[in-house]
Amino acid sequence: MEEQNPDLKAMLEQVDQEVAAGRVLSSLRLLVVLLYAMLKVIKNSETQLR
Repeated sequence: MEEQNPDLKAMLEQVDQEVAAGRVLSSLRLLVVLLYAMLKVIKNSETQLR
């Protein structure tokens, strides 16, 4: 496996980058969902206090 095809190596590197980007995107999406849920909880508790 030492003498790999350069095209194959480039393709694998691109796939690795796309996987990393996908992980970042899913993490950001999760953060947004969590923030939205927290804001909803805060609004609900505010309306209950009044």
